[in-house]
Amino acid sequence: MTQRQLQILLAIGSPLLLAWCIYDFAGMVRHRDTRYIVEQMNAAENSLEHSPPGIERADEFVRRLKKIDTAHAPTEVKQALADYATAMEEGLAVLRAQKDATSFDRVIAEKKQSLLIAVEKYR
Repeated sequence: MTQRQLQILLAIGSPLLLAWCIYDFAGMVRHRDTRYIVEQMNAAENSLEHSPPGIERADEFVRRLKKIDTAHAPTEVKQALADYATAMEEGLAVLRAQKDATSFDRVIAEKKQSLLIAVEKYR
């Protein structure tokens, strides 16, 4: 290989390698931020499981979900978490009004499934 061929190869290969490194680094950051959200959600669920029964227990769970810092998380994960927390909050409002909240069970389950799918995409 001549020196000129090596220069051409480096001129083409270096930007490609740089682009791949940047893309890979961005992926690692998304994985880290998604992992943080999963850890916070697990902590909220553990707290929920160890709390005494009642609406206050669910209120605390929703409060902890809303408190999760999603500033650097992928947009899809942010939106899915916000939708899940909102669905939980709306279900609690229906329970407080002493109405039948079974219709919200399906909505909450769908939002949770969407959140799990979004999280799994970036894990």
